[in-house]
Amino acid sequence: MPATPLSNIPAKIIAGDSVSWQLALVDYPASAGWVLSYAFRGPGSISLTGTATVDDHLVSITPAISATWAPGLYTGQAYISNGSERYTLEESLQLEVLTNLATSAANFDPRSANQKILDAIDAVLANAATTDQKEVEIAGKRITRFERDTLRKFRGSYAHKVWQERNPGQLAPTISFDFGGGR
Repeated sequence: MPATPLSNIPAKIIAGDSVSWQLALVDYPASAGWVLSYAFRGPGSISLTGTATVDDHLVSITPAISATWAPGLYTGQAYISNGSERYTLEESLQLEVLTNLATSAANFDPRSANQKILDAIDAVLANAATTDQKEVEIAGKRITRFERDTLRKFRGSYAHKVWQERNPGQLAPTISFDFGGGR
């Protein structure tokens, strides 16, 4: 028996899972010909189209479809259309596609590309780099030797990228100061 559809798009989907959601859009009933669609861009491209369930819009994703999605964070938009009319409903959706560990290789490394580069930079700066870490690809260029000052600059940039991956939607960490002399 299929699960009851969610009431909205989930924030996270595991690649290879089934998921469905149903929306009632009073101003855009499916019975009047309106079609709900989504467009996501990130590590890949995801396009979804709802189907009519009387007046509601049902979006159903099969395991075979979601299994093709590259893991990572996607930004998307939801829009409604009917013939030559088209209206954006949501302009900045976030969807995270997670790796399906049941189908991943035994040596799966869950770190993001940015985290791997940051770890390699830290290892080189600590003089503890492996052979693989001493040679890294940054901005499409394979680099085997950096000056320490250059590495420190890259480290700051990649540390910020990793922080943003772990804190989506936030611009920077919050730092609090107490000037009241509280001891």
